[in-house]
Amino acid sequence: MWGEGFRGRVALAVKRVARPSSWAAVCLLLPAIALATYSLRATGPTGQGPQAWAIENSLWGVQNPGNIAGWARAFAAAALLALAVRWVNRKVSRLLTRTIAVVGLFLMCTATYSLVRFYLQVSSEYPPTQQIPLAYAAWSLTIFGLIATLLAAAPADTPDPLSWRTAGAGALVGALVSVLVTGFAYYESNDGRFIDAATAAPSAPPVPLTDVDQRIFSISMGPAPTPDLPTSDPQIVSTTTGFAVLRANRVTAYGPRGQERWHYERTGPTDVLLKRIQVFDQGTTVVLDTARWGLSVAPLYIGLDADTGRLLWTSHDRELGDVLQLAELGPTLHAINGDYGSRPWTRVDTRTGQYAQTQEQPQCDGDRQDTPTLVVLVGVCEPDKANTRVYTFDPATGARRWASPPVRYNRGSDVVESTGPNSFLVSSHRNLSPSSHGIPEATDVTLVDIANQRVVSLSKPGESNSSADGNGWFALTSTRYLYNPSGQPQCRLPEIAFAMGQLPFGSHLFATAGNRVLMINFMDPLNLHIIETAHCTVEHRVSTSAFVKKMLMAPGVLLALQESDGELHLDGYARSPGMN
Repeated sequence: MWGEGFRGRVALAVKRVARPSSWAAVCLLLPAIALATYSLRATGPTGQGPQAWAIENSLWGVQNPGNIAGWARAFAAAALLALAVRWVNRKVSRLLTRTIAVVGLFLMCTATYSLVRFYLQVSSEYPPTQQIPLAYAAWSLTIFGLIATLLAAAPADTPDPLSWRTAGAGALVGALVSVLVTGFAYYESNDGRFIDAATAAPSAPPVPLTDVDQRIFSISMGPAPTPDLPTSDPQIVSTTTGFAVLRANRVTAYGPRGQERWHYERTGPTDVLLKRIQVFDQGTTVVLDTARWGLSVAPLYIGLDADTGRLLWTSHDRELGDVLQLAELGPTLHAINGDYGSRPWTRVDTRTGQYAQTQEQPQCDGDRQDTPTLVVLVGVCEPDKANTRVYTFDPATGARRWASPPVRYNRGSDVVESTGPNSFLVSSHRNLSPSSHGIPEATDVTLVDIANQRVVSLSKPGESNSSADGNGWFALTSTRYLYNPSGQPQCRLPEIAFAMGQLPFGSHLFATAGNRVLMINFMDPLNLHIIETAHCTVEHRVSTSAFVKKMLMAPGVLLALQESDGELHLDGYARSPGMN
């Protein structure tokens, strides 16, 4: 008796659940079909190779996000069709409804474990988009809908008609579940939850710096790199109205007085973090990227207005990286691909993130050394493959503007260093054995003046030391001579500011401001020497608070990255308002 009573109570409960389940199934399966269809049309992270979407350990044909949405839509449509037939002929279609529900649940559940692992991997390695979260939402709603369909196919011998109240309860449950799952999918697809950004009002460029007499600000950059904490130094770039610093996945732009103007930060996903910053369009556009590349990687590129921090564009296009990932090729001020092989000349408009034009590529190979208005290549171009020259090209059309006379340059051993926006030095090392100062001897130093299309062989060769953001002045460490922008020796620097061998090639402890050069001697690292360029006389000194690792000129300010007590600080030096 007890067993029969229990079975009766279970049967009654199943019948009560079965009555509203068909309406719940409809309210689950219809949104599943809609989400799957939308997912198939949505764009995911582009540029990835086929192996990026390979779902491991899948027991049947679910191998990529398209399969997830496609199979979810197919099972949902089949279940809806079975329910429709059941409403017409309840007894005939009961077996069909159960069969579709059981088979669908079995197949989908066997694939769910591998799909969950795949989703966890993708959600940490790729920027969120709507494609995959919506496909998984459709998959989940289809499983719930098949369960409701199976319950709706339970025996219902009672002839009582289904009340509107019962039908409404089933529809409400199905609708609530659909809303919750869809809402979670849209939350997962929202990339904005990983972004903290603030913008600023437009500003005017500051007055160029002509002298320095005081420190005007100090910005903490966090702990300095150590063997136990191998973080990299902050990346500092100059813009038209100030400077920007990238550190710890956050870029912050500052004005010439050290005031923060705007910032942009990404906090995730785990492998989608900001790693590199570049400046284009003569300092008006900042481009950030994740510094990730490969067939199975979808990198992230972000274009920001350098003055206001306004978001200009974002892109996941892997091919865009062939144009924008140019740091290893030398100073590249124009977003033009540096692969001088068989690829066409491809230029990207960095204000929009769109390809501007593509045309036949000049057959060249070498290193980039761009100027604000020209693409500059130090290397070889057809038909003259025997001589290394400096070639300039129009960045808009790719037309060759100038080919210099042959210059001595061996890639890998020789060095190119900027002296100003339109000039640079080529230092050729014939003898690669170190000198007494621990650096290779340079026997040929050539000044390349792009603006005037000149190549000047210096009469007093030696190791150079210059400023990439200077106005053309540079010095040679072996002779202590200061050279003017035309390549002529101006005067000899005093030893107190320029100790022999203490400024190795490539050091940033040399800058220019108007008709003055700013130097730090490693033998006296706590003093910044301000030297006039007419006679190389030290006009005055400014004390620094700590050891200076590098210097950089920005509009209206001299930046010095300093390390003290394991902490990095970015100090700004400028001229006081009352200084003559």
